[in-house]
Amino acid sequence: MTIPPYEQSGPASKKGRHRTASVVVVTAALLGATASSMGTAQAVTAPDKSKVWQAPVKPQAPLKVANKKFRTCVNARMWWDSGKRASNTNIAVGYQFDGAELEPKERPDGSVYWKASADMNSKVYPKRSTMTITNPTWPRMTVKQKVATKQFRDGLIDYENTRIKMIDALLERHGQLQALGFGKSQGQALQALARDKGVVQGIAMGMVRHSLAYYDRHAKYGRMRTKLREAPHAWFRQWAGKNVTLTCPR
Repeated sequence: MTIPPYEQSGPASKKGRHRTASVVVVTAALLGATASSMGTAQAVTAPDKSKVWQAPVKPQAPLKVANKKFRTCVNARMWWDSGKRASNTNIAVGYQFDGAELEPKERPDGSVYWKASADMNSKVYPKRSTMTITNPTWPRMTVKQKVATKQFRDGLIDYENTRIKMIDALLERHGQLQALGFGKSQGQALQALARDKGVVQGIAMGMVRHSLAYYDRHAKYGRMRTKLREAPHAWFRQWAGKNVTLTCPR
């Protein structure tokens, strides 16, 4: 079976099952302690958030990181805030047809014609897909800025993971289509079926392409993922998430 790669936003790349990736933050916070039986309170120092350990977000597809250099962190943030795209995934989708079934049909006048049919199943192959994200860098990055860029990369990965899951769920729900062909003979019916297979596959590919375009347009490539909760089409609201931001701490 040929697995045509699907590129996003243009050449296509929904949808998977709803398993939203998350960033697990682990921190130890001392709320209070008694220094003695007299009940003297011990002073508490708030933990440095830049040093809080964060579990990495695991990409659902093989990951490529493209470094992009800027003069300063502010320049990088302006670039992101301007609306540029910082991530992309070529989602590999397989379109497989079952064997053709032939069935004779009779017209009212008694003449016979043939009907050929074949079911098509669509499936996402994450491991055959390719995910690319942008890693902004600039000279003399502080520790906190390195943490901020890691959070930015994790946000992009989570956004792309959601796009893969969305297409997987979309095809599981709507990717089972049927191609049909009719003819006076079995051969003519099979020829017509072969032509219709191309049409049916094109419908599925268009469904993937338009769904990704709709998602990207409303999520602003990750910047406004929370806005998806207000998307006109209710099905897309479940794929809302945390906005991807790039900050410049000192």
